[in-house]
Amino acid sequence: MGCCCGPAFGPSLSEEVFEIPGTEAAGSLLLKMLEPIAYNSKMISYVVVTPRYIGDTLGMLREKGCIVNIFRVLAEKLDQLREGSLKGPTEYLAVGKCRPNVSF
Repeated sequence: MGCCCGPAFGPSLSEEVFEIPGTEAAGSLLLKMLEPIAYNSKMISYVVVTPRYIGDTLGMLREKGCIVNIFRVLAEKLDQLREGSLKGPTEYLAVGKCRPNVSF
């Protein structure tokens, strides 16, 4: 991803780590921030983004970007994301926008 940003942070560069399949929704992407971001006294190195609106897909997110739900990944639970559940390893952070390959 070129950039992810929310109401109190960003734009922040990130790279895709892996896709988390969704059961009913479009799925999610685990992103590693190229430089950790400080938010509410916490340093965030990984986020999970999920397309927010019905009909938006991960393909759309990767190709042109879209509005997303952003979740902070709890560092000690990063490995649990491979199991596919966002409950437990993440904490809801904000609604934001992600766009690919944005130059600043």
